[in-house]
Amino acid sequence: MKQYSYLIILLLSIAFSAPAQNAADTTEAPKTSITLATLYSSNVNYYGQTSTQKLPYVLGYAAVKFPSGIWLSGQTYKLLNAESGISGLGLSLGYDFNLSKNLTGSLSYGRSFYPDSSQLLQSINDDMASASLDYHWKWLTTGLTADYGFGDGGVLYTTFNASKIVDLGLSLSSKDYFTFEPVIEVIGGTQRFYSESETQDSGSQNEEQNGGLVDLDRIIGKNGKPLPGNRKGNIPGSKEGEGTVVATTSFNVVAYNFTLPIVYNRANYSIEASYQGSVLSKSVSDSQKIQSFFNLGFYYMF
Repeated sequence: MKQYSYLIILLLSIAFSAPAQNAADTTEAPKTSITLATLYSSNVNYYGQTSTQKLPYVLGYAAVKFPSGIWLSGQTYKLLNAESGISGLGLSLGYDFNLSKNLTGSLSYGRSFYPDSSQLLQSINDDMASASLDYHWKWLTTGLTADYGFGDGGVLYTTFNASKIVDLGLSLSSKDYFTFEPVIEVIGGTQRFYSESETQDSGSQNEEQNGGLVDLDRIIGKNGKPLPGNRKGNIPGSKEGEGTVVATTSFNVVAYNFTLPIVYNRANYSIEASYQGSVLSKSVSDSQKIQSFFNLGFYYMF
């Protein structure tokens, strides 16, 4: 699950699960920390992919991290243009660890629950395992994340990212500061060619469906909802017994993302405003127009 997409939830749980520390308290023993957060986004963004209609939403998030590195988190989604009620609920269990002075890792498993009417794209993948590695260079941080969805046939997403935290040297008082952390991402994902072989009275006929390469988790109807049967990988419109569906799997670049966040920081909380641009690859879309997302988040750590 990813959630902004499941990827956002994973990054939040890693990046904001512990309070900011200064040089004076880095020798203190690790202690249990709690993070509460809320996020507004102008549109659903699932690995750079969006629905055919704009779906702004708010996200509520809570996490607890123990000194051992084990953490638990939960999040709720609410689409602002949907009917009353929660649009999605997710629970995650993870473990953060250090492999060396500069190399850190994380393992997690997440389970999500969605109502049948939910328009969230990630509702196709409600059972997700993730693993990530981050290397902290002297002037840059790079990371690689792999997310595996346990749906029919399975689906794999990988994300390479590079980021840099810049202290802007701005403050409103002696107890706060502003930072800028640009991030670039290259996302790859499992995709499949669908074809159907039909047998008619006059003979056999092979017909390509859906125009070629189709993302397994991205076959969405005009109203933004998954088309009937897509949870099982069926071709929309095909009927049982009409023919044989053949799926050819490939792994391709899905999207290129960049994020430009400005963060206001204090000892126990931060406020983040960001712009994200996303360009889908040619294997996913014929249009390489930049899609824009605006996000506003509040995080409290104690």
